[in-house]
Amino acid sequence: MQILLTSWASFVHGEATAGDVLAMRRVAHRLDSAAIRYDTCRSPHYRPAGLALDDADPSRYTHLVFVCGPAHGWQVAWLHHLFARCTRIAVGVSVTDLSDPAVDTRMGIDDAAMFAEPEQFFSVLRRMDVLVSTRLHGLVLGLKAGAPVLAVDPVSGTAKMTAQARGLRWPAVIPAAAVHEAFPSWWRWCLSPQARRAALACAGEMGSGAREPEQGPVDALLEALPS
Repeated sequence: MQILLTSWASFVHGEATAGDVLAMRRVAHRLDSAAIRYDTCRSPHYRPAGLALDDADPSRYTHLVFVCGPAHGWQVAWLHHLFARCTRIAVGVSVTDLSDPAVDTRMGIDDAAMFAEPEQFFSVLRRMDVLVSTRLHGLVLGLKAGAPVLAVDPVSGTAKMTAQARGLRWPAVIPAAAVHEAFPSWWRWCLSPQARRAALACAGEMGSGAREPEQGPVDALLEALPS
């Protein structure tokens, strides 16, 4: 494992505040104590003789750690894309850019906006107050993570979203045709402690396999294959 330690003090077009520098020192001290290898990147305007981001080879690092300050802006986005193959960890940051709360569920390792593994997606879902989804996977995975899901079925009638919600005994599903009338009340319910308890109960039953059918599609596949 090799870590690249960064902050706003690492950007040429950033700024090295006393708080950023002290926060980086604190993280560096803990990494030293744990005998974890790391390099520290600092802006040449602050430390001309140090390692600059432009000279840091992304292929040398397994992890990128960003310390302190707001975790948004074009500089941070550029850092994400530059080190897209690294595991990226933020320490003590503030998230103030709420202009795009949508979650992209596509997987990939070359795009910083995508998740590299399903577990990363679950880590985001677990932190959500409410997940609004028009997709079956959003409904199932959100509940599996214990997040209240407000499911909007885009297909009229008893389509698969509605059928799946019924199978999970999850009540917050509304047809697209009724979204304007029904959405506000279900939104309030999804924000309630009752909804959180219900979602966690769903997650527990999914994890235990209590709601899986005795004969699932994979079982049927195995039976259809020649032995």
